[in-house]
Amino acid sequence: MGDPERGTPGIASSPEKNVSNPKSAPAAAPAAVPPLLYSIPQAATALSISPRLLWEFVAKGAIKTRLLGRRRLIHHRELEKFANRDHGVTP
Repeated sequence: MGDPERGTPGIASSPEKNVSNPKSAPAAAPAAVPPLLYSIPQAATALSISPRLLWEFVAKGAIKTRLLGRRRLIHHRELEKFANRDHGVTP
């Protein structure tokens, strides 16, 4: 029956305190945009494999990459195609 915020044992809290103002509600955060191109470590993490194994798949041509300056990147569609294919035990 008391108000725990004020520490008053005999006074009940007023109902106005518990009413939230819909105008003062925080706006929803914008949705995160997934990257279009992934670095080798990022792509390996996304595929749940090691970067070394990913490099083996790249070397065999199972995953196509592109160079952007000195960086080797993998397009997200290429990762999706690779993830949706069946693979043997060895790369």
